[in-house]
Amino acid sequence: TVAGPAEIAVTGSIAVDATFCPEGSTRITIDYLRTADGDCNENGLLDQCEIAGGFAEDCDGNGIPDDCEIDGGMAADCNGNGQLDGCEIAAGEVEDDNGDGIPDSCQCVFDLDRDGVVGGGDVGIFLGYWGTSDPVADFDGDGQVRAGDLGLLLAAFGSCP
Repeated sequence: TVAGPAEIAVTGSIAVDATFCPEGSTRITIDYLRTADGDCNENGLLDQCEIAGGFAEDCDGNGIPDDCEIDGGMAADCNGNGQLDGCEIAAGEVEDDNGDGIPDSCQCVFDLDRDGVVGGGDVGIFLGYWGTSDPVADFDGDGQVRAGDLGLLLAAFGSCP
């Protein structure tokens, strides 16, 4: 199946021995040339055709199949489900309370200073949010940063998962 215009050129040749070329026979050879730029996963299908045909997802509409963006490190898929994190966030499928473009489920939300450990530095940052409604430190989701959130933070002390 060809999507869009196609041109096929047929060139005849003179038969050297008629016994090998019965009357009415025709031989046509078609060479399919592809460019590396248009086939990111090197499966022989142009990216635009894969996307248009529904064989590949392109949730962000940039013309690059999502699996190529993930495999090539151009986009993140922190939970390994084959979907771009940014698209999951935009669709409301995952939460991103701090707005950093990384799903909360892939982060240690208690590690406020992002050093890989929940510790004293995080308590200091947390206290700066005390009494506010900032979702960055509202760990229990009740709309206020207060004692319940502090309890969750203290319970998470140590290495982030």
